[in-house]
Amino acid sequence: MMDKVIILSAMNFNNNSAGSKRIKSYSYALSPKVDEIYLVGLFSVIENNSFQFKKTNGHINIGIERKVERRNIKLLYEFLYSFHKFLKQNSKSKIIIYPSSYFIFDFLLILYLFFRKENFYIELNEVRKFDLHSNKTKFDHIKKLFSYSIYSFMDFIYGLSKGHIYISSTISNYYGKKNSIIIPILCNTKNTPIEYIKDYSITDTFNIGFAGTIDPYKEKMTTFFESINRISVIHPKIRVNLYGRIPDENLFFSLLEDYKIKDFFAYKGIIEQNELINQLRNDNHLLILPRGFTKQNYYGFSTKLSEYLEAQLPILTSTIGDIQKYFIDMKNSITYIPDDVDSLTEKLDFIINNYNSVSPCIVKGGNQLVNEVFHYSNYTEDLYSLLFK
Repeated sequence: MMDKVIILSAMNFNNNSAGSKRIKSYSYALSPKVDEIYLVGLFSVIENNSFQFKKTNGHINIGIERKVERRNIKLLYEFLYSFHKFLKQNSKSKIIIYPSSYFIFDFLLILYLFFRKENFYIELNEVRKFDLHSNKTKFDHIKKLFSYSIYSFMDFIYGLSKGHIYISSTISNYYGKKNSIIIPILCNTKNTPIEYIKDYSITDTFNIGFAGTIDPYKEKMTTFFESINRISVIHPKIRVNLYGRIPDENLFFSLLEDYKIKDFFAYKGIIEQNELINQLRNDNHLLILPRGFTKQNYYGFSTKLSEYLEAQLPILTSTIGDIQKYFIDMKNSITYIPDDVDSLTEKLDFIINNYNSVSPCIVKGGNQLVNEVFHYSNYTEDLYSLLFK
C-alpha cells in the first residue's frame, strides 16, 4: 500500500507567507519516505468536483490556487464536497491540518474527519486565544473577548485529533497531547559558509534589519524604541530598516515620533520571499527580533528567525520562550533579556563596537544551527514515525 499524506489548510500555499513556507517544509521533510503528498487548500482550483494540482519534487502535489476575493459559505461548501470525494479516492491517507484564522473551516474539517475516524493530526504553532488586539476602542475589547472565547473552544476541538505537531516546548506543555512531536522553526536550505562577511567602520552607518509584520502590540516593541532612542545618542549613525506589512501605519509612525526616533527608521516595503533573504543580507549589518513578553510570544516561536539565519548575518534577539533553548549568546546569536531596555542597549553598543571581531564567529554558529537543528531534513524520521507508526 502506498504511503500518502494530505496537508490541509485555509491558507494559500502559493504565496510567500511564513505559514506557506512551513507547510512546504513538512512536505519536503516527508518526501524521502512518502509516496504521494498533497497540499490542499480552501482556495484550490476545483474542476468537476476535483482538485487540480501542480506536481513538484517528483511526488509533492500542490493545489493550484484560484483567485477569490474573500472566503464565503459557497467556497467552503465546494471545498468540503470536493474533499469528501478526494478522500474516498485516497483512503488511508494520513492528514495534517494547519489551522488558520478561519476557525469555521478548521472546526468543520476536524468534526468531519473525527466522525469518519480518520487518522488526522493538528499542527500548532501558536495559542490563538492569546492573539493580541489593540484596546483603543470598546469594539477592540469585544473582538478580543470573542477571539479568546472562540479559540478556547477550538483548543478543545484540537484534542479530537490523533496527535499534535508543536513548534515549541512551551506550546507542547500548554496542550499536553501525549502523541506528539516538537518541530521548531524550519529552514529549507542548508547554509554553506559565505566567502565575505561585512566589515564595519565606526564612520559608517550601522544598519539593523527587522522583517515581518511590523506590529508594536504583537512584538511589544516599546523596549526596542526606547533602546534606539538611547543608542542613537552614543552612535548617531544608526538606521533600522523595516521590511513587511504595517497593520496600523498611523499608530506605528506616531510611536516613532513620540520616542523621537523617526529619523533613524527606513521603511523598505513588502519584499517578495525569494528576494527578502538577499536584501536583508545586502542592506544590513545586524538583524533583530525585539520581542517583549506576551503569552502569544512566549508560546510561539518566531519563524522570521529562520529567514534571519538564512541571511547569514548576526542576529540580536530577546530570549522569549523557546528562543533561549536554541539561540545561545555569543555562540550563534546575541541575546538580551526581554523587556529590559538596559540589556538591549548594552548589547547593541557591544555589537556596534566589536562588530568585525564578533560577527564571523556568530555567523558560523548560526550556520551550524541551521544545518544541525533547523533544516527540515532533521525531522524526516520523527514526522514519519508520528504519522505512520
